[in-house]
Amino acid sequence: MRVLFVGPAHPEAAWLFKALQESAHSLQRADDLRDGVFLAAQEPFDVIVLMVIEVGLYADLLAFLGEFAAAGSGAAIVVVLGAASAQDRTRVLRAGADACFCQPFSFIEMHERLQAWQRNAGARIVGGPARASGSLSAYGERAVPSLDGATRELVFGVRRIGVTRREFLLLECLLR
Repeated sequence: MRVLFVGPAHPEAAWLFKALQESAHSLQRADDLRDGVFLAAQEPFDVIVLMVIEVGLYADLLAFLGEFAAAGSGAAIVVVLGAASAQDRTRVLRAGADACFCQPFSFIEMHERLQAWQRNAGARIVGGPARASGSLSAYGERAVPSLDGATRELVFGVRRIGVTRREFLLLECLLR
């Protein structure tokens, strides 16, 4: 899954970035919201993760959420807040976020929500719907190569090939 991570230079942000990276996601990072909006408009992403730890920056986050929704062109927006009340989380969701977590949060829950979003989105690969080209599968229909992020496998028709993390990231770039 192609992920844009926007977060401060903070140990919690570094930990979350590394956890996403080790979960076989292809990541790009921005340190502030303005740079994140620029990157979101330049390349297609499946998910945009916004991490704002300081309570004083929540107002800035709310102002930028609309811009991320417009620039992200359909990417799911996941917000991770520091200490936050139910009212803060509600404001973030109403401003356009698809999911909102506050500390302490469970990375496993976040990762499973990302996987569920990908399944519900039709397990598409960034770059649009599958093309009609490809060779015929064993059943006679056109087989288009795709990637299964949950099992880290290359799927081609009915055939599945397990690949390493590095191979998975390379294949994701090539298929895009």
